[in-house]
Amino acid sequence: MCIVLFFTPYAFLSHFVDTTNSKLDEELRSKDFLQNFKNYMESIVNLDSVQKQNFGYSSLSSIDSLIDKSLTSYNNNLVSINQTPNNVIVQIDGTRILHYFGGSNETLTASTKYGTPLLIVYAPINRYHIIDLSPNRSIVNKFNSAGFDVFMIDWGEEQSKDKLTISDYVDDIDQALEIIRKTTNKEKINLYGYSWGGTLCLIYCALYNSKIKSLILQSANLDFDKDDTIIAEWMRNFPVEKFNDEFKEMFGHFIDSAFLMRNPIVHTTDRLKYALDTKEYDIFRFVQNLAKISAWITNTPDLSSQFFRQFVIDLYQKNLLINNQLSIQEKKEK
Repeated sequence: MCIVLFFTPYAFLSHFVDTTNSKLDEELRSKDFLQNFKNYMESIVNLDSVQKQNFGYSSLSSIDSLIDKSLTSYNNNLVSINQTPNNVIVQIDGTRILHYFGGSNETLTASTKYGTPLLIVYAPINRYHIIDLSPNRSIVNKFNSAGFDVFMIDWGEEQSKDKLTISDYVDDIDQALEIIRKTTNKEKINLYGYSWGGTLCLIYCALYNSKIKSLILQSANLDFDKDDTIIAEWMRNFPVEKFNDEFKEMFGHFIDSAFLMRNPIVHTTDRLKYALDTKEYDIFRFVQNLAKISAWITNTPDLSSQFFRQFVIDLYQKNLLINNQLSIQEKKEK
């Protein structure tokens, strides 16, 4: 008896993704792989150290600099496409505070319906523009059109130079809130934090909450022991002390590669998958979305090695935040 199975392309693709994800998830969090991962990262550090001693330069740092220069200008031009109209009201070192206006409901200005402004704090990794991808796919536009006065922090390109620790990010949030209070003449601000940005918002509110009316968190880790993703497992086994001693920054392309390596075959097509998820039927708009999503996936900013060390050791490895044991430096004097 012969049985012939007919699979649609979508069913085959779905089955392939599920199968490879399952197999890789099991392998990439196994004890043997995690030990090999740690050894591999240590070998990168050792190789860089030998190279510096013998040749006086780091090829890894040079490659990262080349990647940054080749992508930054191109990606910055993409960000402005279909962006909700905004003004930069102030720049703190490399951090910009954006103030959005407009929205799809032109008869309702943001200041007339809801008196409390909203500050969106995106993650230091990746790029803020994903929150404002296009008019039809924009968290900014949704809030703006509903009648909120919307602001957002853009952490900028030079985070590894001007934001060295968690305290520096928390201080920038505080400065942004103070500027918004003066700009809007409002005492309280709504705070919206996404991913690592949400974690920073929670830390801020635990220290200084007098300026906050409400806190909204999306995809933010609070109890890091409950994060069972592959990336979290790698973080817990990352030789961050050795890496921190050798390098002054965590390279953005390392972070991009880590997300890709969870399943290279599947995640290579993430940009196309996310673009299709926008359900944009105009081909020109679809291509714009695809380009902006590609910029979000492949151009993570470099982070200070001190900040990365704090996040890895204090949060992923020791889980100090949820246990109320996280120590943050006092706020800088203004």
